[in-house]
Amino acid sequence: MRRSVTGRILEKLDVRAFYSQFTRLSKPSQKGECRGLCPLHEEKTASFWVNVHDGSFKCFGCGKGGGPVQFYAAIKNLSPFEAAAELLRIYGDNGNGRAPARGRKTAPQPMPKCIPPAPPVPTPTHNPAHAAASPVQERSREERQASPTEIYQALLKCGRPLAAQAVDYFAGRGIRLETLDRFQVSFLSDTRAVERCLLDAFGQGALVRAGVLQEKDGKTWFTFSRHPIVFPILKDGLPVFLQGRLLDPKPGAPKYCNVAGPVPALFNRDRLTEVGSGAAVYLCEGAPDTMALEQAGYPAVGVVGCSGFKQEWVDDLKDFAVHLVLDNDDAGHQGTERIREMFHQRNLPVRVVQLPEGIKDVNDFLDGHGTAEFQELVAKAAIHSVDLRTMVEKLLRRVSDPSDRFSYRALGEEIYRWFENNGGVFVLTPAKQAYLMFNRQLVEIGNNDDFNALMMEKTDLVAGQFQARMVWQVIRSHCVLYGRRDADLSWTHASRTGFYINLHNRRNEIACLRNGAVEVVPNGSNRDGVMLRSADKMAPIEFDPTVTPRESVELLRDLALTPLACEPENKLFLVSWILAAFFLDFTFEKPLLKLSGHTGSGKTTAARILSCLLYGADHVESATVAYCYADTARNPFLICDNLETENMNPDVAQFLLHVATGVAKGKRKAGTDSETVRESARALVAITAIEPLTKPELINRTYDVEFRAIFKQRGFMQKEHLTKLLEGRSRILSGLFRIFAAEVLPGLDEKRREILSKLQVLYPNHSKQRVDSFLTFMIVIVSVLLRFFEAGKKDRTWEVVDWWIQYQSRLAEETERDTNLPIYLLDALVKEMMAQGTDFRKQYYLDFQVAKNELGEPMELSFSASGRDLLMALQILGKNKGFKFPFSNAKQLGIRIANDSDVLEKAGWKREHEKTVHGLKHYRLTRKLV
Repeated sequence: MRRSVTGRILEKLDVRAFYSQFTRLSKPSQKGECRGLCPLHEEKTASFWVNVHDGSFKCFGCGKGGGPVQFYAAIKNLSPFEAAAELLRIYGDNGNGRAPARGRKTAPQPMPKCIPPAPPVPTPTHNPAHAAASPVQERSREERQASPTEIYQALLKCGRPLAAQAVDYFAGRGIRLETLDRFQVSFLSDTRAVERCLLDAFGQGALVRAGVLQEKDGKTWFTFSRHPIVFPILKDGLPVFLQGRLLDPKPGAPKYCNVAGPVPALFNRDRLTEVGSGAAVYLCEGAPDTMALEQAGYPAVGVVGCSGFKQEWVDDLKDFAVHLVLDNDDAGHQGTERIREMFHQRNLPVRVVQLPEGIKDVNDFLDGHGTAEFQELVAKAAIHSVDLRTMVEKLLRRVSDPSDRFSYRALGEEIYRWFENNGGVFVLTPAKQAYLMFNRQLVEIGNNDDFNALMMEKTDLVAGQFQARMVWQVIRSHCVLYGRRDADLSWTHASRTGFYINLHNRRNEIACLRNGAVEVVPNGSNRDGVMLRSADKMAPIEFDPTVTPRESVELLRDLALTPLACEPENKLFLVSWILAAFFLDFTFEKPLLKLSGHTGSGKTTAARILSCLLYGADHVESATVAYCYADTARNPFLICDNLETENMNPDVAQFLLHVATGVAKGKRKAGTDSETVRESARALVAITAIEPLTKPELINRTYDVEFRAIFKQRGFMQKEHLTKLLEGRSRILSGLFRIFAAEVLPGLDEKRREILSKLQVLYPNHSKQRVDSFLTFMIVIVSVLLRFFEAGKKDRTWEVVDWWIQYQSRLAEETERDTNLPIYLLDALVKEMMAQGTDFRKQYYLDFQVAKNELGEPMELSFSASGRDLLMALQILGKNKGFKFPFSNAKQLGIRIANDSDVLEKAGWKREHEKTVHGLKHYRLTRKLV
């Protein structure tokens, strides 16, 4: 019994895979039902149901239903007859290699007993067709209804392997044999023999339905009789369409011929499943161009004829960066415009690769010029996109139309896709900061000046409008969901491919330091994919490749080092410290810098010089703690002017400690109940002050440089000198970048390890050892600078380093001794003992002993006390002398004294455990008096 059309289609059709081409379906339920959004109308709630057992569908939103034929007719705007014919050719009898869907029971279709099975498909070299066929065999061929794919496979097999004639022809066009094999190209050296083979195997009716035989006015002829080169269009690896080509084109004769029927897919369509979303795909004209591009490493698909591109194929290409490379003739130019318009109707851009005059097609260009020159053409390809402002105007009209379900969310999604399709890159940092890189400009997504200005320019939406706020949030949410995940964006970046510095110029370029050289590349669109944000305070750096390292170092000495009012070694120290700002990503420790000195000593001038050298502007300022956290999160250098003891509240001290240790501050995100944010200070911080720091945690992590008027440069005029420094800054940094690339970065990790080991051996307990990791950068930098400053002389690097460490240790010891609270309290108690004498015990409940020399002069004083006894004595002292006692219990006092034991010892105190009474430890404290 003859099968129905739907039955023949369902026999080979994978129901879920078929419908999934048009919408995303859920997994089948126990009843075999899948659900998804209806592709026949717009909706937000899934109302589209598919039964994988019988292939039926039903949408409870628009009311449409039926089987695969009715669905295909609706989705493709075809009549049921046309839809059935196309499905029969693609799915019904030719199959696509898929088994029936799991769960659908299909009864086997037995052969009629009177008709024997069809013989195997013969080849031209083994053809029994010359013998007369019996009527039973003839009826078998006519009734077997062979699928087009089966016929196409047999035809292609007849032309394989390729004859030398065809191989030589394609070799002349630069296409290799392995490429021809990959695309299953066939060559019918004897077309008449192939025709007889196919007739014997399948019968005339099947060949006519497959388009291999043509019929007109009662006559039939073989489609490929004059076009022996056959290019198959494959779908899921199986041929669904064939195109023939003349081997030796003659004037006036058609170069190509096709099997009858519409072209079902792009040539090399299966390649799209192997290419990642957003990747470049090249759309060209014809199979040879496609094969040439693929052979050169460019993912390509081809269209059969420049006017053969269909609107539904835009869906196949919407997720890729489409490059049009059609033939370089009038028909190709018209086809390019037509395809470009089809993409614009979907608000999608295309890039047009312009071939030079005299070049016929991309195959000719690649064969004659190679891939390097073609890549240059690709780099120059112009992006043709729909104007975003015009697109937004149209979409806003849809939003305001009550009958249209288009929403502000959909508007935001369309704008997001427009930026993505036009070269924009969305980035989300681990701190949940959303950024958009567009036209070499990196802006944070949100209500800020940069993003608002960009959106107003491109869309005419103004930040204060209601629809703008909705769109902004949709774009940011999509960035959170789908944006590129990057490490925290910074103004510098170190990776295996090189070291990158944002130049902050109008061209949004970055300097790439690698292999001993400096290369200026675009930000975000470079071959390494490196994207850097800008530092808000940084002025543009115009890299000048003509500046030599020696010129830049001489400018650095004259404009930055010479005017500093301090010792020569400290001048080198300050410049090395500020230049290490370029390498902050290499270390957590960032020691503070304190510029000390009396009024008029030159400390603020030094801060201005450092700021102008790094930033290209004077950013010496006083600020709140909140400002400091925000500023150091986005800029590499902060100067806090006149930070004296009266301004050193706990919040300021905590901020400075966070900077020095690299610890982030966590807090609740404003406007939320559960979200948190981390404020990380990733910058160097310098403070100017007259008074010393008092907290030991800060003293040990702060470099101190004293300025004196005697070191001031004669005739120094601050404003004029800073102007010269700003003018020469780009030249200074240009040469320094070359020095970094050639002298600092090569083997940097190994250099730092060697330096750190040497520091630990030579200076095991120096006062600033907590920040030795950062000091290694300064030593590497100063060693290079000294080679230029003192060319031809003995290397003085470690001599200078020794001076630095001795200088910092001396100042730290003085500061710790003079500002340490336990030392101050214990010394006050000793003075009270000496003043009270024997009456001291009556008031303070402590005994003490004084050791004298042979002249009767007191040498040292000692007393024994538990932590509780000492606390009581000090509290009484505070009450008598009128100062607030800072410790609330004996344990707190004991821990602080034990923590500061090194400082106490340097100040002349000695602490020894003497005895334990009823669980209380008694210590003997001894103070040297001379």
